[in-house]
Amino acid sequence: MTEQPDPRLQKHASDWMARNDWYDPNGRDTDSKIAVKLDEALVEEGWDPTTPDYWDELDNRITK
Repeated sequence: MTEQPDPRLQKHASDWMARNDWYDPNGRDTDSKIAVKLDEALVEEGWDPTTPDYWDELDNRITK
């Protein structure tokens, strides 16, 4: 049985990608690769991607 992703995570990710049309989820460009690495770092630091704070922090780090 495959575990389904949390619907809150799916909604936040979907909303984020809609606001950031430059982002390629397959990481085929430098900016998208950086975003993926920042996302991984946030998870490693204990941020919860089902919360709005996570996505705000991701935006803050991408902006830097």
